[in-house]
Amino acid sequence: MIRKLSQQFSASRHRKVSSNSLFNVHQGKSESLRSYLARFNECTIKVSNPNQELFVAAFQNGLRAGQFNELLAQKPADSMEEVISRAECYIKGKESNAEKRAQDAKEKAPSADTMTFPQAETGELSKDSQNGSVNRAVTPRNTSLL
Repeated sequence: MIRKLSQQFSASRHRKVSSNSLFNVHQGKSESLRSYLARFNECTIKVSNPNQELFVAAFQNGLRAGQFNELLAQKPADSMEEVISRAECYIKGKESNAEKRAQDAKEKAPSADTMTFPQAETGELSKDSQNGSVNRAVTPRNTSLL
């Protein structure tokens, strides 16, 4: 009976793994840094002999090429706590830049209400106010019409 009970609950227990198994954890092609960091941290919980230097090396080994990887290569982190802190700052910066780009794009995009096109650029027909004749504005786009 005790054996059956222990077998039933053994599946829900976390099995301890070696630190070297962390080198098999890699960031997916479309996986965000935030998601990879969370998944990697979940894996570190299962390690039987925690070693911060090994954690940092394994994290960077699995990290995709990019700006954050370059930052870690230029100034290596001493612990996962430092990696997490720097990753959070990096993520906040990327999100802030994305928000600003979206806001800038909205401000630069003219609305349909405010769009005006000068007559000479559009090649529209205009009516001469003195004699009532129709004139075509000449632009580089419609010179072949002459």
